[in-house]
Amino acid sequence: NTGNSTRDPVSTGDISLGDLDHAEYHKDVRILTATWNAGNAEPNVDQLQYIIPNNGNDYDIIVIALQESTYTIGAKNTDDPKPPNEDNNNNSTGVKGESQGQLTNTMFPCIDHLSKMLCKHVSSDFYLLKHHLRAQIQLYVFARKILESSISRVEVSAENTGFLHIFPNKGGISICFNVNDTSFAFISSHLAAHEGVFNCYMRNDSVKEIMRNIQAGENKYLDICNQFHHIFFMGDMNYRLTMNIDEEPNDTFEETKKKLLEQKKLEKEKKNEEKDNNNEEEEELSNDAKAERKKNHDMILNWIKSENWTQMLKHDELNREVRKGRLLPGFTACQPAFPPTFKRYRGGKNIPTAGGDVSRCIVKNTSNNGYHYDLNTPSNNHKNPPNNCVDYYYNPQRYPAVTDRVLYKSLPALKDDLEFKSFNSCELVDTSDHKPVHASFNVKTHQAKKRIPVDMVGKEATTDIYQIKNMKCTNLSSLDLDGYSDPYVLISTDPIELIYEKGANKLKSNIIKKNLNPIWENDILTFECISSDRDALSAHCHLIIQIWDYDYTNEDDMIGICIIPFSDIIANTTIINPNDKNKENEYQIKQDLFYGGAKQGTFECIIKKVLPEDIPAKPSLSKRGLSASPSNLAAKTITLEEYIKNYRRSTDTICGDCCTIS
Repeated sequence: NTGNSTRDPVSTGDISLGDLDHAEYHKDVRILTATWNAGNAEPNVDQLQYIIPNNGNDYDIIVIALQESTYTIGAKNTDDPKPPNEDNNNNSTGVKGESQGQLTNTMFPCIDHLSKMLCKHVSSDFYLLKHHLRAQIQLYVFARKILESSISRVEVSAENTGFLHIFPNKGGISICFNVNDTSFAFISSHLAAHEGVFNCYMRNDSVKEIMRNIQAGENKYLDICNQFHHIFFMGDMNYRLTMNIDEEPNDTFEETKKKLLEQKKLEKEKKNEEKDNNNEEEEELSNDAKAERKKNHDMILNWIKSENWTQMLKHDELNREVRKGRLLPGFTACQPAFPPTFKRYRGGKNIPTAGGDVSRCIVKNTSNNGYHYDLNTPSNNHKNPPNNCVDYYYNPQRYPAVTDRVLYKSLPALKDDLEFKSFNSCELVDTSDHKPVHASFNVKTHQAKKRIPVDMVGKEATTDIYQIKNMKCTNLSSLDLDGYSDPYVLISTDPIELIYEKGANKLKSNIIKKNLNPIWENDILTFECISSDRDALSAHCHLIIQIWDYDYTNEDDMIGICIIPFSDIIANTTIINPNDKNKENEYQIKQDLFYGGAKQGTFECIIKKVLPEDIPAKPSLSKRGLSASPSNLAAKTITLEEYIKNYRRSTDTICGDCCTIS
């Protein structure tokens, strides 16, 4: 288990870095992520076991995202297919009496009630690492107590995307933390409801707003997408099944939004005019639309009966938007192989599908795990549906859809450290019109700062010096009122302390005014790594290239970011035979720039490692930003962790004008 070691073999001198088994600094952590729109109904404590295994099973971290999670304690759970705030809360806060997007336990006792219920269900081997909420969106993180000493940098953030982008009836909240030197971010979201292209694009826009404005991590200037090693985005995302999967405008979102708003306005005016004129044709068109809707609804139900998930997912909006790059680029969506989780009748249990026996129905029987199949119990009640009756499980007002989703992403060098295990729905939870879903992962955490040695012996050091040249961008986003940007390039690293603070480094380019396709012809950026251990750098580290927009009167704005693993840089700039003068030690880069979950342009450059004969005498320790002399460091192995703690000048900047060690 992670976090149970109190003796570090390197710092105690028991073992040298060169002899260190890499596995000593990698620990597997099992993570369960669950998300549930609770439908403003009190959860059934006996059903929590279907969302979170009793005693936490063998998971190390349990994350629970909740939406529509306020309720009246002890109120009868109704079968009303229109629960409070469902699909009718876009223009209201969704909760009476909230203040600045926050709820208090005094105002809503259900918050304490739910917290105690979850804490009691999770075994005493766990502790509540953090709980965060905005209105009805909540996020819980439980961790095994044995991990407590390994967890650090716990922080929360939130972004409201509801009415006027102020009200928290929709939006996202995050909890972020480190396990050893591996950083995690978990986001619980609730996005705009309803079917149709316009609402799909509204959801896309909300995700971008959440990812752009949630601030967390060591470097607050980077968005949450580009600095955490592993990030999980989950919630009632409200993406639907659509029969017109190819109905997607190709314009930018703002143009699309403007066109669709105008279209909706014209349709509303036309509808009102025809209504005033008692136009008979309107009723006929409405009947045709109803017939078409029923046909499509029945088609989806047939997919469910036959467990044809492949066909169902061909019509899934979320998959389309991810595939087209309009939603969370770089993320992987967990693919459902289970019936749609929305819009379900409350009290409905497992759906009879081809995987079982569709001629049977499920009825209550406490002697057999709560339910059993019975051939002879037809009923018109959706709690005990008749034979072949999938339609009794879904409210026909909405197309069935898997609106409750989990997506995940890792930084490039660490993708293999995350292993997706499973994604399932919790059919036996029946208090809401949504079924909960949960996804499980294995993640290999690392202690990179204990693994990376630091070269601190002046001219004898063999660290690599790199140059970035021939830099250019194309199709940058315009951030200024004149339709242009004033871009410049800034570089940093992950870990953030990987570049010597001073010395010969040049980490920031010149500013090019009023240009969306800038070329830095004569600019060459230079950086020296703090370590010469290429294996350690390749295993954990990244170069982060940032494109900023200079602003004379306000703070500069981030345009976009691309992240390059050191493994690629080292592999493409290392010359095996130094006598081979014909081999170029240059790495040509062309990558898309992203910020806030949206593409912002393209960046190109050449990264070149400076050859030994071209390296000037290295700066002294003091010029490198070190506060110790070589004599103090003689015959001692220094790790990056020790360097940060004992030798780095904590007030010195790391990457130009932006990043500072806190």
